[in-house]
Amino acid sequence: VYTLKQFHFHTPSAHTLDGKNLPMEMHMVHQDSAGGFAVVSILFEEGKPNANIAKLVANLPAAKGDTVTVANERLDLEMHLPATEKAFHYVGSLTTPPCSEQVQWLVLQDRVTASPDQLAAFATLIGPNNRPVQALHTREVSTVVLSSSTN
Repeated sequence: VYTLKQFHFHTPSAHTLDGKNLPMEMHMVHQDSAGGFAVVSILFEEGKPNANIAKLVANLPAAKGDTVTVANERLDLEMHLPATEKAFHYVGSLTTPPCSEQVQWLVLQDRVTASPDQLAAFATLIGPNNRPVQALHTREVSTVVLSSSTN
């Protein structure tokens, strides 16, 4: 059982499709009781505005490194989950220090959209902050079908 610990964004994406970065990627970092990590990655492409991203953009700090506490906004993280439940799976590392190994990665195959203005707002404030793509070495990437539980 994994518990959501935090989520954050990278602009451009830390993962690539067909060798190309997407404008933005969201990492939902989970941890189990033994300290192991699993990260669900959602890739963003330019398209229709995103209601959750709009809430975040409206409350972004004024400058990189600043923090903002927002008490009265509610985000629906399921809104970021695409309709299909297929993902790429591999065992890798965290993308930020300490770059811990043995992280279970699920990179959702379908993308979600954000408007060009929303993507630009994130890129201006936090980008570029993606980790360079790492070589696969002996890691195997497989396609998995996810099932969700509402328990």
